[in-house]
Amino acid sequence: MERLTYLDLNLSGFMGLIPHQLGNPSNLKYLNLGYNFALQIDNLERITKLSSLEHLDLSGVDLYNEANWFELLE
Repeated sequence: MERLTYLDLNLSGFMGLIPHQLGNPSNLKYLNLGYNFALQIDNLERITKLSSLEHLDLSGVDLYNEANWFELLE
């Protein structure tokens, strides 16, 4: 996954917590997890540490347990 630059999982039907491995690909520029309504994030900080990330779509993802989500995405 180190060479991965584009990942679009929009409307894929994923449920549960986003796996911690998703925070590993250092070359990821585009990440779309939108409209997976049963998908939850327990630690948004892992995603925000993706240094090459240019586009992030979390539309419809449950951020209820992430109290500081706005500050992390600034």
